Amino acid sequence: MKIEMLLLQTILELIDLEPTMKNWNTTIPKENPPRFYRLEMIKSMSKALNLCFDPEKFENIISQEKVYDLEVLKNIYAKYNIDVIHKMKADCSFETSDATYLFKSLFEYRVRVEHVLQIDAGVLAVSSYSILPIESKRHIDKILRKEMNFIDDVLAYLLNPTALIISKRELISNYNFPNVNIDEIDIDWM
Repeated sequence: MKIEMLLLQTILELIDLEPTMKNWNTTIPKENPPRFYRLEMIKSMSKALNLCFDPEKFENIISQEKVYDLEVLKNIYAKYNIDVIHKMKADCSFETSDATYLFKSLFEYRVRVEHVLQIDAGVLAVSSYSILPIESKRHIDKILRKEMNFIDDVLAYLLNPTALIISKRELISNYNFPNVNIDEIDIDWM
């Protein structure tokens, strides 16, 4: 998985565990390994991508030094058959402030959709007619998950516009990425 997608996924997972981002620096102790290691992973990947990670000012994660190519964004939109070109001014430029606004807006939307997608995530078994609402929602969830690929691609580009490739080994050795199996930690914590 690309680092920007792993970063996005890890942030969404941590929000599911601790929704108030402003608490991340103060309420995530080592005694809660699922939260602690995810936060350490986010810090590591943010550092590797030269992002301004601060849970209290998360909307500022987009680096002011990065340059964004409007054509790349147009191509992402076109890939999903979303025609935005005719809705934009011909002479418009895409500044870092525009990238920050786009990220903040789409990220907030993505978090809310993820919350909807997680409503029945813990349901493993139900009886009789109780399956009807769950299966009804799962049908819509499949569609939503597929459609979220578009937003994830835009967010990923904004997090890593130069498409920097960083291996897990490099993250571990150069950026203090926790060398742990997060799935095993989650299972042990249950």
